[in-house]
Amino acid sequence: RIGILMACQDAQTGNQLTRLDRCLPWANLWRCYAEEHGYHFVYDSRRFDGVLGRRQLQAANESVAPVSPPLRHPMPEPDMAATTWQQLSFMKDGSRWRVHGSDLDRAWWTRWVAARRELARHDYLLVVDPDTFVFPSCFFTRLEAAFLGVLRGSQAEVFVRDIRDGEDLNNGVAMVRNSEGGHLFLDLLVSKERWPSAVAGPGPCMYDQSAFYEALLELMAAAGGTYRGECSALWRPVPKLFTTYGEEVVSFVCNWEGYTVCWRHFASRMVLEGVKVVEFVRVEEADVNYRPIGNEARYIYAHRYAGRDPDIPIEHTAFIWHYVNHFGSKWPSMQGDWGLPSLEVTRDCSAIRAMAKVSAQYFHQKEGRACKMSGPSLPCMYSPDKRC
Repeated sequence: RIGILMACQDAQTGNQLTRLDRCLPWANLWRCYAEEHGYHFVYDSRRFDGVLGRRQLQAANESVAPVSPPLRHPMPEPDMAATTWQQLSFMKDGSRWRVHGSDLDRAWWTRWVAARRELARHDYLLVVDPDTFVFPSCFFTRLEAAFLGVLRGSQAEVFVRDIRDGEDLNNGVAMVRNSEGGHLFLDLLVSKERWPSAVAGPGPCMYDQSAFYEALLELMAAAGGTYRGECSALWRPVPKLFTTYGEEVVSFVCNWEGYTVCWRHFASRMVLEGVKVVEFVRVEEADVNYRPIGNEARYIYAHRYAGRDPDIPIEHTAFIWHYVNHFGSKWPSMQGDWGLPSLEVTRDCSAIRAMAKVSAQYFHQKEGRACKMSGPSLPCMYSPDKRC
């Protein structure tokens, strides 16, 4: 049984990625896709206020079921876990220390907490961001066509998109197996909810991103790979002074590019060592986390202004699209790329199915194949710095 999970909450910060009214149309598209293929779709809108242990203790004191199961694999918390956003938010030498609001309510962690609740009910669970969808001409293609390890009986506990040179690490789409290793991975990830990377705010550290990829390395190490936390120092945020409109602001930054290089080194080495608990889905076969910004010509100016050029046709019918690095409101671009006349139409799966059929016929006539599954052979061609 395969499940698809999207978690979304009405964040206090009003972040466009986590507001319920912004998530529902794209949740509907995933619901229709799941209905088409017999998958189980889960839309979780429960709030998560951070610090997992505190929530569990509070729930126990109130004699109600905890919001998430206790950690199966309790990990000793490192000293840096004691650093919280309350300790980091203070005035010093007339400079204001800034912590991004989205991490004060932990909106970005809701999907992983929800995944821990839902994994036991499925054989595999696909966890997706709200700004993702299956491309319309690929609507009739099953997940197993991309995640081939599911069909082959792979030993992998986690399935993520492979990373090519110039591409960023991103956890917007990931599949987890209901196994001891799958639960271990989610425990490793959620246990990092209070690590300092979570207070760095917007930028390359990206909330739960570093925790996700560090948990992958730890999972591979637990399976016999060679890794002892050598990369972790590179994503720990350090204060840096910026001047914004004449005001000195101390924000937190990390060496994300350095971490990416380090991560690729150790992940590749452990793969060569024969560690198979993580399967990196080959982009040439199926792109399960395709970033149109940087890879589609219609977004060549997306770094300058919010939006796309609708007169430039879509070049690649990659499998799952993810609108990361889109500045400004991404929802109009998502609506236009899917071809939705309105967001209300997503409530009707029969209408979505009919539109997907038209899209499949169009691209089949144009390219000889409705769903190419993959993107360009060379990544980030339309990114100004050739990174995406």
